[in-house]
Amino acid sequence: PFDDVAMAANAQKADEPIPGPSRRRNEGSGSLVSEHGSDDAMSVSDTSSGGPISVCDPSDPSYRTSLRLGDHLGQGQFGNVFEDADHPEFVIKRYYQAEDDPDDEIHLPHREEETFRQFYGADAAQRYEEADGTQYLRMYRIPGTLLDDLQPNSLPEDALERYVDMLEKLQSKGIMHGDLHPENIMWDGESFWPIDMQDITTNYFAATGIEKAEYNERGHGIWEDTFTKIVAKMSPEDAAKIDQSGMVPMWATEDQDT
Repeated sequence: PFDDVAMAANAQKADEPIPGPSRRRNEGSGSLVSEHGSDDAMSVSDTSSGGPISVCDPSDPSYRTSLRLGDHLGQGQFGNVFEDADHPEFVIKRYYQAEDDPDDEIHLPHREEETFRQFYGADAAQRYEEADGTQYLRMYRIPGTLLDDLQPNSLPEDALERYVDMLEKLQSKGIMHGDLHPENIMWDGESFWPIDMQDITTNYFAATGIEKAEYNERGHGIWEDTFTKIVAKMSPEDAAKIDQSGMVPMWATEDQDT
């Protein structure tokens, strides 16, 4: 997906280091996620308990520590996200206890941990497990505001190029983000940053021709939605320049009369 925009102008070099949030100023107060609910998962709680939660590192069960959940930030398809009550530069995702697929309950946090570390650094995420099997993922809190929540006139005239910069950073790290819609993209005043990440590269290249076509169709749809959102958050004058510059992807106009 997104092959048509991979070589857009002003993209950063592939070997440019990714600055983690701990190495960037904390701009804005937007929450990490604004996710959708799930109809086929069982939510454990929507609010923080306040008290310490005893957990272990699944890769080394002998290592035990505790987590404290702060304010509830968002609810999504796979879990709830809270502030880390002890470390404000982190958030904690508590996963639903899946009734239909216990194996996926374990594999999903592991995949998200791997992808988050792959992009933001080895110290950017850590998975934990409670005695009853509840899974947690402690992650850097990515500063900024969700693209979906930005006000009009919030983005600069080169916002699309900065979005493509983010896509190329993902590509340079070998990550094919499986759900890069406007509610999974943060804007910190200078750059776009992905959140809620799962790398679907292996699944994509193992897919059949029909399945790949479905992946690509979905990727194109996400690009169209994100393109529209970015333009809507720019000034009308800058948006008009973008519309005239030919940066609209081919598939966004291919059905229009010429």
